Amino acid sequence: MKTLLGFVAAFLLIVFITNYWQTMLWILLWVVIAAFVIPMTYEGFKFVREYRADMRKVKADYFKGLDERTNLQHQQYLAGRDEGIYGEYPPAKLNLGEQDGISSTNRGDSPKFEQL
Repeated sequence: MKTLLGFVAAFLLIVFITNYWQTMLWILLWVVIAAFVIPMTYEGFKFVREYRADMRKVKADYFKGLDERTNLQHQQYLAGRDEGIYGEYPPAKLNLGEQDGISSTNRGDSPKFEQL
């Protein structure tokens, strides 16, 4: 009886597989895809979360340094120093005297500056 039951079970399994093999392949495909996509999605979100946390730290450090420089320049301004107004980038000191061939009276007569 057990042998007959085994043959019937094998026959039903063969019939089931021959009728539904395409569906079973699709299910297997989706299981394999899910087995790869779900962990990769988790790792992707984890990477983005860590990256954003790092960027928040970088921005906080930047603004802390900016605040310190701003306070320093404010104190310099209150003390009457030029660094408080211009910071690390003071304007260039222009000396348009006789060394360039330009005097205050003949600016248009200089050979370096021809009029168009």
